[in-house]
Amino acid sequence: MTAESVQTDFEQRLGDARMVAILRGLTPDATTALALELRSIGVRHIEVTMQDEMGLAALRQTIQEWPAGPDTIGAGSVVSVAGAQLAVEAGASFLISPGLSAAVVEFARDSEVAVLPGVATPTEVQHAIALGLSAVKLFPAVQLGGPAYLRALAGPFPGIRFVPTGGVDFDNADDYLAQGALAVGIGGQLTQPGGVDAVRRWVEARST
Repeated sequence: MTAESVQTDFEQRLGDARMVAILRGLTPDATTALALELRSIGVRHIEVTMQDEMGLAALRQTIQEWPAGPDTIGAGSVVSVAGAQLAVEAGASFLISPGLSAAVVEFARDSEVAVLPGVATPTEVQHAIALGLSAVKLFPAVQLGGPAYLRALAGPFPGIRFVPTGGVDFDNADDYLAQGALAVGIGGQLTQPGGVDAVRRWVEARST
């Protein structure tokens, strides 16, 4: 596959799934166990953040134990080409960043790995478009203004799709999707009491 087809395929599958689950700050064993549990109830895309050595180890272990198939494991908090290289070497299927780095975007393309960089302002969206991107992460979504901000930002930029992350949970996820979000990124709620049950209910509601 070409870099363009890899990116297009990722965005299509992410749009179908409507959610990426974000696993952050857990041990490798806990990350792997939760990722496999989420997969068993229908979550198709898992982001493992790699802000430190434990995160990188968690990414590696989860990828190693992830069953073959269309469901994907990617790396989050990728802020440099060096970090992107470690993620790709670990086997990440996609890279997600909190901000927009042209170098990381180009590295992902050269490596034929999907990429979803973060934006927060119209200027950053314009830069993303200039880089040829058709989807970006909107971060931190709640602090920026929530679904209303997504609606205002999306209006002038109909050629790009947004994946809101940061404060997004199962109480407000549908509000973002109703404003045209490609998908949402949900993290903190997953490790709270009842988090997995909330995922199950959300996934089941979309499969009926």
